[in-house]
Amino acid sequence: MLSGQARTKAFRDKISQDCPECDNRVLAIRINGFYAGSRDRIFLWECPVCDAVWKKTRPKVHLSLSDVGQV
Repeated sequence: MLSGQARTKAFRDKISQDCPECDNRVLAIRINGFYAGSRDRIFLWECPVCDAVWKKTRPKVHLSLSDVGQV
């Protein structure tokens, strides 16, 4: 079982994204909204390093071998 800083790092690694513009591994700012005139939701991510904005249908989750079976 992880504790303290190791647990924080493991959590951050799971929720971080790869910025398509600057290729940095970042904890992107998530933007949730709706298309104008529609009930369809949109999910955007903004890079805190280069301010790039991108859309993904599903976030890519990075799992380590120690996480297999715990999800």
